[in-house]
Amino acid sequence: MAVPLSVEEKAFEPINEALETLKVRAEKIGAKLTRTIDYFSVSPYEALRERLRRSENQTLRNAVALRHVEELAVEYADNGNKLEAEFHAECVEVLNYRPSDPTDLNNIGYLSLALGKLDSARAYIERGLEEATVASIKLLLIYNLGMVEAVSGNVDAALEHFETCMKLGNHVSKREREVRCLMLPIKQSDGPIAFEEIMSSPDVLAFAAEAINRLK
Repeated sequence: MAVPLSVEEKAFEPINEALETLKVRAEKIGAKLTRTIDYFSVSPYEALRERLRRSENQTLRNAVALRHVEELAVEYADNGNKLEAEFHAECVEVLNYRPSDPTDLNNIGYLSLALGKLDSARAYIERGLEEATVASIKLLLIYNLGMVEAVSGNVDAALEHFETCMKLGNHVSKREREVRCLMLPIKQSDGPIAFEEIMSSPDVLAFAAEAINRLK
């Protein structure tokens, strides 16, 4: 007996059909389907994104945007591909999707910070804090908000967030405090605060202590 398709699977049907058509057409002329413009004057993904933007089907837009949110995290944290991650973040914006999951909001905010989009980073992370109920997620969001403030030059506000992390982090297990990547502030004598990024399972509590030490 055939299993009925879920709402999300139904939403992706026209996208999958369109991509398969493009793939077949590309192969006929010896090309291949990519996210870039190496083989097409307009990227097929960008063309589909524009078509979705104009669609009145919000269920479809939300389903596709959610997939972009997932790909954003994979491309940035796992593959180290900032350009691809930025592409997925732009798709989320274009599709007018407002994520409510605090982890998704943190990931988009973190990428925005990495790209120097401080207002966007602050907005996403603050929304994540409004939605967060799990202590480990709150801890991560507060730390990243501290980094936004530090890079923005608001040292006192940054220190306040990092000190909050120190209090909250003692009630979160080490395993839950370890994340995929984190930033640390770098104080410069003749310029704004910069950051370095660590990708080897950093501990939020330990990084909060180091961030305080660097900023004081």
